[in-house]
Amino acid sequence: MERLWGWFLELCHTERMYAEGAVALPLSSLAIWAWCQLKGFTLQPWELRAIRLLDTLWLSTSRRKTTDAIDT
Repeated sequence: MERLWGWFLELCHTERMYAEGAVALPLSSLAIWAWCQLKGFTLQPWELRAIRLLDTLWLSTSRRKTTDAIDT
């Protein structure tokens, strides 16, 4: 899991796109594919699912923090 977490963090810091209003968007398949090409490896299906789950958790947490900050 530590390896997947490291990959996810690297993807977030290099490939994350934002919509208007600084709203983070999910990592795109193209961004993940390009990152894999640069790294020279292919993710296993379960690794890709795990990265997408981490991304979903990260997005929901960051959006919740943004909403909480606006409400206060």
